[in-house]
Amino acid sequence: MHRVVNTGTTGFIQTYKAVNGVLVSRSHTGGQVTGNVRWSAGRGRTQGSDAMGDRQKVLRISVRRLVEFLLRSGSLESRSGPSGEAAMREGARIHRQIQKKGGEGYRAEVPLKLEIPLNEDGLPVLPVCTETALESELNVSGNDRIAPACGMTATDSDSSSPESDQTPVCPAPVSGQSPGNGAYGHDSPRTCAGNRDQVPSSDLFLCLEGRADGIFKKDSSDIFVVDEIKTVSRGLQEMREPEEVHLAQARCYAYMYAAKEGLDRIGIRMTYCGQVTGEIRFFYEEQSFEELSLWFFSLIRDYGPWIKRRLSFEESAIRTIRAVKFPFPYREGQFDLAAGVYRTIVHGRKLFLQAPTGTGKTLAVLFPALKAVGEGKAEKIFYLTAKNVTGRVALESLRLLYERGLCVRSLELVSKERSCVCDEVDCRSSSCPRADGHYDRINGALRDLLDGAEGGEPITAEKIADCAEKHCVCPYELSLDAADFSDVIICDYNYVFHPRVRLTRFFGDTEAAGKKNGTILLVDEAHNLLERGREMYSAEISAREVKQFRRSVRDRQPQLWKTLKDLVRVLNGMEKEAALKSAPGKSAPGAGGEICTFLPGELDPGLSTALQRVRDRIRWILEQDRRSEVLYTSFISGAGEYEGENKRGKGKTEPDTDGTGTGNAETDADIADINITGIKRKNKKGNNKKENNKTGNSRADTGKTPELLEFYFEITRFHEVLEMLDEHYIVYSVNKPARREGGGFNLHLYCADPSARLQNCEAASVSTICFSATFLPIQYYKGLLGGTGDDFEMYARSSFAPDQREVVIVKDVTSRYRDRRADNYERIARGIRQIAACRPGNYMVYFPSYAFLENVQEAFTRIFGIAAGSAEGTDDLEESREGITLLTQKPRMDDEERVSFLKAFENPRSGCSLIGFCVLGGMFGEGIDLRNDRLIGCLIVGTGIPPVEPRRELLREYFSSRGRNGYDYAYRFPGMNKVLQAAGRVIRTAEDAGVVALMDERFAERENRELFPPEWGIPREADSGGAAVIVSSFWENLSRGMKEGKVL
Repeated sequence: MHRVVNTGTTGFIQTYKAVNGVLVSRSHTGGQVTGNVRWSAGRGRTQGSDAMGDRQKVLRISVRRLVEFLLRSGSLESRSGPSGEAAMREGARIHRQIQKKGGEGYRAEVPLKLEIPLNEDGLPVLPVCTETALESELNVSGNDRIAPACGMTATDSDSSSPESDQTPVCPAPVSGQSPGNGAYGHDSPRTCAGNRDQVPSSDLFLCLEGRADGIFKKDSSDIFVVDEIKTVSRGLQEMREPEEVHLAQARCYAYMYAAKEGLDRIGIRMTYCGQVTGEIRFFYEEQSFEELSLWFFSLIRDYGPWIKRRLSFEESAIRTIRAVKFPFPYREGQFDLAAGVYRTIVHGRKLFLQAPTGTGKTLAVLFPALKAVGEGKAEKIFYLTAKNVTGRVALESLRLLYERGLCVRSLELVSKERSCVCDEVDCRSSSCPRADGHYDRINGALRDLLDGAEGGEPITAEKIADCAEKHCVCPYELSLDAADFSDVIICDYNYVFHPRVRLTRFFGDTEAAGKKNGTILLVDEAHNLLERGREMYSAEISAREVKQFRRSVRDRQPQLWKTLKDLVRVLNGMEKEAALKSAPGKSAPGAGGEICTFLPGELDPGLSTALQRVRDRIRWILEQDRRSEVLYTSFISGAGEYEGENKRGKGKTEPDTDGTGTGNAETDADIADINITGIKRKNKKGNNKKENNKTGNSRADTGKTPELLEFYFEITRFHEVLEMLDEHYIVYSVNKPARREGGGFNLHLYCADPSARLQNCEAASVSTICFSATFLPIQYYKGLLGGTGDDFEMYARSSFAPDQREVVIVKDVTSRYRDRRADNYERIARGIRQIAACRPGNYMVYFPSYAFLENVQEAFTRIFGIAAGSAEGTDDLEESREGITLLTQKPRMDDEERVSFLKAFENPRSGCSLIGFCVLGGMFGEGIDLRNDRLIGCLIVGTGIPPVEPRRELLREYFSSRGRNGYDYAYRFPGMNKVLQAAGRVIRTAEDAGVVALMDERFAERENRELFPPEWGIPREADSGGAAVIVSSFWENLSRGMKEGKVL
């Protein structure tokens, strides 16, 4: 590969152009770095913002998003927002049913596109006659939007007009003419009656896109009708007129179609369908093209100031992106890393990147992504994280670039649960003072927030909270709106991948249409996405809980009690079938009961039907209970259950009451639960909320409604997963003794391979960069995270010198189950002490479980006379007679205890050692940054192999049946990832030095050695005493080198 020294601004961009798309890609297989990969040349990009020639620019927005943004008003609870994935599927099903009734002449899902020339102020450039008429109407109406000339007429589904089963044929567009060709949708736009005026030239266009639900001809006339279908959860009997935002969407489609076809008049039909009852109600109006034009362009003019605000900032953003330089001299391998990321984006592909700790991967990935935006390869960057601390690192990197002249809008997006200022997440205006009239104030708050970030300083959660308080609006909703105007969005995985809370405003319409949305996905610590993905797309149902719930509603809801009978019958039948399939007494290790697997096709088809009937019945009940309307609507629009990485029982729900997404499920503390008082917050210690609910316990009068909602959430989650079962799932049941917790028959739908679902979420983006410091073996992660053979992989070289780290394998100890005896625990305790005695300092020791930790701790304290300290009171920890302080991780530590634990490592004491006992894979196993001498040694006891339990065994069988090494996929690879994460805590900067002791004889096995990163070299093997000699020699050589002037 041609080597070009970076000269600062766009070195890797110039390199890319110079070498015509050739990249050295290192594939890690069996511990070896091999092979070069030539990138396919000529693969064009697809982006959300087009360049029309050298000087023309197109701004894109969907019709739905435009009208929702401009016409929203009133309280937060009254908003009819974008739907979650499940509601979208249900709505699409109802749409298809209505569309089929339209007859042969009914054209369904008609794509429409309109390009409107704009001036430098973001206002539409109109022909003279239209401009004059518009100004006249605006002056008369006081700048209000033009009211329709014809009133709406309403009919029910049994009315003979305008509904007809045999709608007259609607002609297709002229052959070769795509929808929306030319400005205003046709070659010579019609804007005045009887005239076809020449459109003024412009270098800037606003492109409106969308799909009309249906277009047909009205009865036997020549009037075309645009049909807009909406499914609603409430009843339709009291509905007297369509909602303004829905009608505006239909009118926009009507104008776009009329302009394209040159129509003098056009009809508009609003079709509402009750999601529960199935009733249909129509509203109809007819307008002339001139009347519709005036209304349409008054709407576009209202959006002009926002276009101008976007453009003025975008110009400085592009200019500074192109000018900003990498803030530091490139480390070893860092330039190639950045170049690889840039080329991946240019080619519109995915990159799976193994970047060892210390390569500066956050900045090396973010910087080329920004450069790609500056070169017009994409429009927006999503920096996705599994934990809040990782997002903060990305924010600091952006702040660093901001201090060097970068001016982009970067936004920290956190969950509604964390954003909410109330004690309970309750978005009713009666409960939250900010919800009342929220949409009347939100655009003013958004304007203030964006203007305050005009200089390019990152928009943090704290800034959003301050602005929201000033304008009395919801901070979460404000952050979502600010995301539309942001260049870089830092958020949790859920915002892109979770099926219920993903941001449909960015990943909804374009994905459904198979188009690119102009986004780049940067997935940090992407090894975490595998287990998160499995949890996102899995579900279970308990027959015992269904029966208990049925008994509880017998007197209060007899119709629901009857409806539940079919579901109980189906589950009882499956329980009997499972008992027949399982051998007597057969149980999976750790299951505590009989386990049985099913093929997806073996499931009773009546299960889905029974679930749907129960859901419909509960929706009908909730529709009658107006006191629960907000909770119900919030769920339909996207709030759903999500068990975090550490699942801790039922009733946990992702804290979202908006269909556009939420979610930072990074810790269990961010998971809310639904109980008798509604969605209640789990306040962290010291977290004093600024506001309380206006009415106190506002949902105390709802009786058992929260129980109904909780059950509804549970079965809906299960039903949604059931409907998308395929070969990527394991379906199994566990039948535990009824007396045990979680006993009885439980049916699990487990997503063993989330690759297809993740791949579908990534498809709409321009490019996806998955990177991690522990991405080995990379083919394992690439396959399960949605990668294909056409996607790229890269191993970044470590920037650290080999003599900064000593890795040694201690062979006389193990964590095997058969060897978990007192003598083994004592050998481990003595081995820890011997290695730590080689040099006083701070050490962390990682154990496979809390039970193992406690056994070694008992031996350690007994042998060396040391009292173990807790996370509290670390300032007063006592030292042993040998100058050792022992600190142990406890189960379920809160934020304050975690901070206190880490604080003990901040100030090393001369001549003394601090040893922290931790659990491998726990909160101190990754995501902590103890630099310099805050941590000089990491001792890892055991290979991190997960305990044998039913799900792991099923994973092993699942992958073995597909020709892969099932043991590796279920046990070895996940275990070694935890080991590598823990080992990465030691060397954090170029000035760090430390030791990694792998304390288990199994680390010497070939299968495990092949998973070691190349920068480890070939670790030496020894018993505990020999390992201490090797470590002591390492420290002596390091001291000698420093005396000789060798600087790390």
